[in-house]
Amino acid sequence: MEANHSPALLFEPSNETDDYTMVTSYINEEFVRIHEEEKGEDKDKKLDTTQKTTQKKSSKTRNRIIEIMRNNPEVTQAEIASLLDITIDGVKYQIRKLKKEGLINRVGGDRDGHWEVR
Repeated sequence: MEANHSPALLFEPSNETDDYTMVTSYINEEFVRIHEEEKGEDKDKKLDTTQKTTQKKSSKTRNRIIEIMRNNPEVTQAEIASLLDITIDGVKYQIRKLKKEGLINRVGGDRDGHWEVR
């Protein structure tokens, strides 16, 4: 314990009726600091990996939506959601982004319209 600069053990004798001794070992504060820093780095790495995975998945979903619209311009958002096994809200989100980027356009109404893919 002394070698790694940890606090000394604390021995607490049992009362006269018990036949045990309680030992308390406190952790080295420097170890705690280092451990917390490492956890923070791990959290940053995990977050970075999650963001990259989400971006890849999102890009793949967008490409699949465009492909579906090219093959069937009359396809509905509900049909896209079913084909991709994602929520309608997820489809709406991707469509908003695709429209904003000028990659797709809706011609006509919801019931009698179709998708134009650029």
